[in-house]
Amino acid sequence: MIEEFGKGVKRAAGTALLMTITACQNLPPLPDIPILTTKDAHTGETKISKCAMFGGAAAIGTALLSDDNKLLKSIGAGAAGCAAGHFAFDRIENELGEELRSVGVQLKRNAENNSLELITPGNVVFDSGSSDIKADFYEILNSVAKILAEYDDLDITIEGHTDSDGPSNYNMKLSQDRANNVKNYLDAQDGIDGSRLQAVGYGETQLIHGANGQEDKSASRRTIIEIEPSGTGQ
Repeated sequence: MIEEFGKGVKRAAGTALLMTITACQNLPPLPDIPILTTKDAHTGETKISKCAMFGGAAAIGTALLSDDNKLLKSIGAGAAGCAAGHFAFDRIENELGEELRSVGVQLKRNAENNSLELITPGNVVFDSGSSDIKADFYEILNSVAKILAEYDDLDITIEGHTDSDGPSNYNMKLSQDRANNVKNYLDAQDGIDGSRLQAVGYGETQLIHGANGQEDKSASRRTIIEIEPSGTGQ
């Protein structure tokens, strides 16, 4: 009975630890430490990353909870995926950042879901009204694919967006066709598992507006490649 009581205490402590760590949001300013911290893309504030929160909870909780606890194992796997995501993101920024920015690709880290977005102006990837990938952009996709192929714990979502010119149903189909073509090209590259890829066309439903409230049509026309650890997507 004492042994069972001890196990119960461990389970309770482990569960409480998970709840406490994952709930911690309002902490003092932190130094910028790779993997353990992340910067909010909008405010520049350094925060504890989800990798640190879930990874720490998994590491300590595993010592407290029984070995057959599937929730902890899932969290541990998720933490490993987060770490892989950070390494992949760093490599893309360090090895390809200059090349990507030179053709107009914006790199944006999202602190909320621990993702990296490659935001590409529409005219860089496609001609107006076309869903055929420009020949010059294949080299960029090849470089990104080589790095992604080394990390099988990452999911990739390709988003297509248009401006408001033309019929909305036409824009929706065009954006989906464009996203599909980028997805299919990446899927054809060595080491990329198609089950990790998703293509979504948003048409003109997520327009970008300037400070004057008017639509910024050149910014609205874009293709986004979002990379995130597996299992963290919405």
